[in-house]
Amino acid sequence: MRSLALAVGLVAATTLSPALAEEIPGTQFESGYWTGAANTDDAGAFSHCSVSVSYTGGEVLWLGLYANDTLAVLLSHPDVRFRPGDTFDSWLMLETGLPSRGVSEAWDEAFAGMTLEGIDA
Repeated sequence: MRSLALAVGLVAATTLSPALAEEIPGTQFESGYWTGAANTDDAGAFSHCSVSVSYTGGEVLWLGLYANDTLAVLLSHPDVRFRPGDTFDSWLMLETGLPSRGVSEAWDEAFAGMTLEGIDA
């Protein structure tokens, strides 16, 4: 059930952790239901920029683009809890292009998703 909920959420729209990140002042923005900002790492260097959107059922879709050209797409659902480190097969399809098949991972109890490395920005 947990894999199905994540797969459905990812197709409708996946170890990098923003936990130590601090927002860079002046980068915060809102557009419609989306919010985002750029962040620094614990040394003060640019870490990533991210956007997220919350849905009426409590689901959250989070996307982070990191300095090393890595894209993380994570999904959370209020009724689903993950075991950190668990992995499962998944598909990711964004607005354009073909679906990407890969392995998603639970980053913590609330969020799981797919990380794509070496993207062309």
